[in-house]
Amino acid sequence: MSAQIQISQISFREDDENFYSDISLNITGGELVLVMGTYSSGGELLIKSIAGIIEPNSGEILINGDNIFDAKSNEIVKMRKLTSYVFDNGGLISNLSIEQNLLLPLNIHFPNLTDKEKEVRLNGYLIQFGLNDYRNKRPSELNIELRKLIGYVRALITNPKIIMMNEPLANLSAGTSEKFIDTIINLHGKGITQIINTYSTSSLLKMADRVVVMEHGHMNFIGNREDFYETHFADNTETGN
Repeated sequence: MSAQIQISQISFREDDENFYSDISLNITGGELVLVMGTYSSGGELLIKSIAGIIEPNSGEILINGDNIFDAKSNEIVKMRKLTSYVFDNGGLISNLSIEQNLLLPLNIHFPNLTDKEKEVRLNGYLIQFGLNDYRNKRPSELNIELRKLIGYVRALITNPKIIMMNEPLANLSAGTSEKFIDTIINLHGKGITQIINTYSTSSLLKMADRVVVMEHGHMNFIGNREDFYETHFADNTETGN
């Protein structure tokens, strides 16, 4: 079952600075929503709030009807199983091996899985993404591209219903970028909800069901891909340009 997200009038302010204000948005299960804007637009903090990492000062975020910051502890645990977040730098724990980093979310969220079941799932992803040779390495031994790819695998390994990503294609080679794009397309086909923050008009735009444009902490556009092209690229004759 796909996960539904309801965002109602959320705002985040810290040290007298408004990072985003009065954001309301409903995301249907299985949608791919692209959040666009500059580095200071508030998009990254917005998706971190949806992921449960940063709590808004006001408003509420519901996943399948449950408030992610104001639910019973057992409901919060259940919601955490539904969501994953992909950090732009990988977000790996430095003193753990790659294998330990990837097993960590399974150990936390799925303690009833046997070691054999975890190993089968881990090996499948390592082979799929060509990472098996790095399983015993530490993050500091790898370049940013590999760390980012491993962070993506860590987000996928729990089979989440919702994935948030920040700048997934930045600092990647063409080959690795293609792996990301193929997986995003595959997840979209499986009805996984994806919310992606980016600072550039990239190939991700061609896959988006809806586009949200953030500016100075406010949404100044929300609509489907075709409306975005018409509004922002009025001179283009084809929506793929």
